[in-house]
Amino acid sequence: MSEGIFYGLGFLAGIAFVAVLCTFLAMYRKKKGKPCGEYDERQILARGTAFKSAFFSSVFYMIACALADIMEIRWAEVSVQMFFGLFFSIAVFVSVCIVKDAYFTFDSKKVPMIAMFFAVIVLNTVPAIETISEGESFVTNGLLNTNCINIGAAAVFVVCLTVLLIKSIADRKTAGCEE
Repeated sequence: MSEGIFYGLGFLAGIAFVAVLCTFLAMYRKKKGKPCGEYDERQILARGTAFKSAFFSSVFYMIACALADIMEIRWAEVSVQMFFGLFFSIAVFVSVCIVKDAYFTFDSKKVPMIAMFFAVIVLNTVPAIETISEGESFVTNGLLNTNCINIGAAAVFVVCLTVLLIKSIADRKTAGCEE
């Protein structure tokens, strides 16, 4: 089997793990009588705006990649371009939600989410460091290769964490001014 098949299977295993984990956590919360937080009408509208922003960002990204390909500007393998487009639209969605106070429900705490963001950053940085330590490259024949996908995923969470921290600081300053 080629290395690509193992990479694909590992990726699918990661998605399956996250799906099982989320299902388990939802069942655990329900069993403990802690319902999942609900969003108010303003937050639902803001999330709709975030979805639109993420969708159009994704469309513009795809157009930019297509135009680059037409002009024979090759910068990354096709799979890397697709993942980076996905990462870009996720970053747009999460950032817009955070800025518009629609990412968290009113009864949820930010600290566990910040810890999760840090964990995802670390879990995606470790394979990148391992790749570098093994002497492998993020570039093959002048194109970014699949070795850099983990760096892209970590970058998304760095952006989201940065937006979350800036928003939290701004909210604290605003709350301090109102008192």
